[in-house]
Amino acid sequence: MLQACLNGTRRPEESPWVPVGAGELAAEARRAVDAGAADIHLHPRDHRGAETLDPVAVEDVLQAVREAVGPDVPVGVTTGEWIEPDPARRARLIGSWTTLPDHASVNWHEDGADLGVLSTEVGDRFHGG
Repeated sequence: MLQACLNGTRRPEESPWVPVGAGELAAEARRAVDAGAADIHLHPRDHRGAETLDPVAVEDVLQAVREAVGPDVPVGVTTGEWIEPDPARRARLIGSWTTLPDHASVNWHEDGADLGVLSTEVGDRFHGG
C-alpha cells in the first residue's frame, strides 16, 4: 500500500508547493491517487496556514478530499503534539470532531499519546508512529 502524505509539517513559506487549503489538498490527493496512492495522510491547516485540530477545519478538509478521491481511498490526519501541546485540550479537540478520519496518527513519544484516552474519543482509527 502506498500512502501519500500531502503536506506534513512543512509550512507554506518553505515551498509554494505545500498544499494548505481544503481545495489544494483535495486536488493534490486526486493527483496522488491518480499516480498510484491507495491512502492519504494530511495535516489540516487553518486560514493562516498553521496546522490545526479544529473540528471545522478537519471536517472541511476531510469532506473536500473524500469528494476528490472517492469513498474507497482512506483519508487520515495527524494528531501531533506540536499542533496542540496540552494533552487534555488536544484530546478535547479530537473528541469534538464530527467528521472522522479513516485513521489518525499518534506519535508514541508525545505527552498525551495514551491510545486508551484517544480511542474513547474517536474509536480504533489511530495508528502509532
